[in-house]
This record gives sequence, C-alpha cells and structure tokens, in this order.
Amino acid sequence: LFNLYAPFGFEEVDLLGHQVQAWVWGDPDSARPPGTVVVDSPDHELVSFHHEVAPQPDGDILAFSRYQLDLSDEDQEAICPGDPVDFGIREDLLMEFTRTGEVRHEWSLSDIVDPAEVPGRELCAVDFEDYRDWAHGNGAVLDEAGNRVLVTARHIDLLFAFRYEADADGPSGELLWSIGPEGVGTLPLAGEPSYGLHAPELTADGSILVFDNGNDRPDAPEPYSRAVRYRVDDSSPDPAAWAAREVWSFRTDDLVGGGPLYADFLGDADLQPNGNVLIGFGGIGQAV
Repeated sequence: LFNLYAPFGFEEVDLLGHQVQAWVWGDPDSARPPGTVVVDSPDHELVSFHHEVAPQPDGDILAFSRYQLDLSDEDQEAICPGDPVDFGIREDLLMEFTRTGEVRHEWSLSDIVDPAEVPGRELCAVDFEDYRDWAHGNGAVLDEAGNRVLVTARHIDLLFAFRYEADADGPSGELLWSIGPEGVGTLPLAGEPSYGLHAPELTADGSILVFDNGNDRPDAPEPYSRAVRYRVDDSSPDPAAWAAREVWSFRTDDLVGGGPLYADFLGDADLQPNGNVLIGFGGIGQAV
C-alpha cells in the first residue's frame, strides 16, 4: 500500500501499517527514517509530492510532484490579462522513477497544456498567493500499450492524454487529446463534460472512467456529482477526425440532505471485477 507521507513525500506500508520504504524530495534530514530514498528532479526544485502515487508493474513509480514556476511579466499578462498582482504557478510535475530514485521521465503540465489557452477556474481568480494553483493535477494512468499517459486536472476541468515515449509521430509529453468543456477540450464530445474531476481509470474495454465532481457545472439547477465513462475514437490517422463520447454515467440523490448528491472535492470511481462500479463521493455536505 502506498500513501502520502506528509510533509516529506510518500511511503509504502504493509497491511499492518508498518513502513516498508519512504520516498522524499531534496536532502533527507534526521527526522526521516534511515534508508529513505531521495528523488531529485534534474531540472526543478521540488516542494512536495501530492495526490497520485502509482506503482507500475515493472516496479517504477508514477507520481505527481510540484515546483514553483516563475513567470515573466509577459507570461502573466498573456495568462491573466490586467491582473495587477505579481504571481507564479504552483506547477504540477508528473514523474516516473525507479524505486531507487532514478528519474526516468518528468513532464510539466504547463508544457503539455498552455495556461494562456486554458487558465481554468482558479488561476486568475485569486490575489493573495505568490504561486497560484493552476491545473491541480490529481490523477494519472500510464498506458504503455497505448504509449500515452492519462491525466485528470481539477482546476482546468480536463481529462487529457499525452505521448509517453517519443515515437515517429512526435515527442514525449506532446498533448494527444483532451476532453473538457466546449472551447477547452480538443475533442468534440457527444455527452456532458466533467468539472473538477478526479481519478481516471482505463478499463478493459478501452473506455475511461472518472469521478466528475461537478464544480461550477453550468446550467445545472442544483450541483451534482457523478461517475462517468468516456470512449475516445482516435483510430483515424487524421487527428481532426478524433472524437469522444459519453457511454455511461451514474448519479444519485443525497438521502440525508435532499437533492442531488454533490461532493465538491475528492471522489473516486473504480470498476469492479463483476462489472459494478464502486463510487466514493468525497467531500459532501460542504458549502456550495
């Protein structure tokens, strides 16, 4: 079992809760267990690991880390025109590394999705942070067979895929497609986009299951959360012909508070061996 190990990094524990191994960023100090593995980005000074820690079948680990991305005045103006406050981005860095801390890949989300094109719901709405939480990546799936990585990013309302390894079609880290609200996602979508989403899961039939929190869902009389599955048709050699469609969704009523069940943060949806979907509605009962 893997879990975040605040404030240092993350850890692997056995079923009795005993620590097997721990991983941190930067130089470990005396407060950290002996034998702790240090993970250093070759290009960035990390400030945390967060949200996703996903061990892979080959033993590597896929995890979200974070660093502070400074912006030029020109970049700030392009991203948030007219914003009077000097700001940077709390940038999400998705890393793949070995259990011994050797970094094999790292991808900054702002190199994949341009914040000036997709600023999201939070980046230009705050004036009290030196480094603002732009994308808020929270889930990632490495699909080696498809040579892609699937990512959910809460604050920009996107499920997107980028190229894992460089190949004849393009470099590692290149955006392949994204599903989001109209004008944000790159794929035409037959169905409803997700908002504030979490927890992508690639299912055996090739569809992608996510938890749709529903934050700031437009034109909804009442906010609601749901689990939803999307299928992407990217079989054409022409990316302009690619498209996505919603193939299944589930929502329910709040039996305690009345109205639709709404979790404005957290949440998960997991396909079970019998075909059922186990859904965890995370932060319910919060102020809308």
